[in-house]
Amino acid sequence: RLKRRWRLWRREGGAIFEQLGFRYYGPVDGHNLEDLERHLKALRMVRGPVLFHVITVKGKGYPYAEDEPEFYHGVSPFDTANGRSAAPGSGKTFSSILGETIIELAELDPNIVAITAAMAQGTGLIPFRSCFPNRFMDVGIAEQHAVTMAAGMAVGGLRPVVTMYSTFLQRAVDQMLHDVCLQNLPVVFAVDRAGLVGGDGDTHQGVYDLAIALSLPNLTVTAPATASDLRALLHFARRHDGPVLIRYPHDIAAEQDLFDTGFDLNRSSLADIAALRPVQKGDDLTVIVLGAMLEDATRAVDHLIARFPGRSVDLFSCIVALPFDYENMLISIQRTGKLFVIEDGVEQGGFGSIVVSEAQKRYPGIIVDFAGVTKPTADQASRAELKADEALDAQGLEEQMLRLMGVVE
Repeated sequence: RLKRRWRLWRREGGAIFEQLGFRYYGPVDGHNLEDLERHLKALRMVRGPVLFHVITVKGKGYPYAEDEPEFYHGVSPFDTANGRSAAPGSGKTFSSILGETIIELAELDPNIVAITAAMAQGTGLIPFRSCFPNRFMDVGIAEQHAVTMAAGMAVGGLRPVVTMYSTFLQRAVDQMLHDVCLQNLPVVFAVDRAGLVGGDGDTHQGVYDLAIALSLPNLTVTAPATASDLRALLHFARRHDGPVLIRYPHDIAAEQDLFDTGFDLNRSSLADIAALRPVQKGDDLTVIVLGAMLEDATRAVDHLIARFPGRSVDLFSCIVALPFDYENMLISIQRTGKLFVIEDGVEQGGFGSIVVSEAQKRYPGIIVDFAGVTKPTADQASRAELKADEALDAQGLEEQMLRLMGVVE
């Protein structure tokens, strides 16, 4: 009787594939290598398309990975004896701050829901899933569906937060344009792993989202530089009547607060958040830094001024790429006559190229340059190594600033 049930289940399990023209075989134990080899040799003789159904257990053979498959999907070096990773850097990541903040907002607003596409662990949504299981949706590896579903929810009055890695959001660009942006719907895109991504190779570099997003209608494009920036942007996005994209790296978020003393987290307008924030005052060069590249840029400016005491830099932090605060930029470049824009997206068609193009239109003859990613197909490396290779670390940025200022060492 058990054998008959097993054969029936196998026939029914493969029926849909058989109807599509595949020869279905399985399921078989994917951890039995001898059995797998025997089946694969036999299937080489089958003519036509074949679907071979293999069942495996993620992390098989290592108890810690079997118990926590999501956590061990991609980990930093760890002790195999106890499964513990090396101590992380001090401070919270942008991902964990995203998770904490949307829980706070969801407690205030019952219309907030979170959507991801098989990235709950990596995007910091596990705590949200525990707190609000009925307001959390994981659609699996189906980014297009996640975005279209968010659009439908927004039409129905909900406030969806779609969280996924930058590299995977690329799959849903058509849905972003037609289903969300053209409809001007209040969907928040929380784009993790934006910019240069360490440890995952060229397929996971999040360097294209800016160039794509800056061309989409009705979309407010943002990039927090610090932890307080991310919290402020999420609070703003909750109130904003339209789509908002918030992009941030897979990194520790600086705790520096760059907002004015009177800044109100719960009442700030788009104009309040979009205004360029002065970090240092200077007369020789205007530097505008988008998002989390601010830390490297600040170190570069500090080192430059220490080496050349007679020089000064007008350094600004920008967390809203679109709409951009051209007014404050133009005031600065009228004084300095030089503009340098820094981002961590691709240079071609990116934030820097758009800003310097507009600056040259308004002030012909101004000296301009911008720094971004020029080698998006980078090899395996840490985020710090990738930035150094692109001259986007403090040393590389300082050299570019000096060259633009005409300083000869």
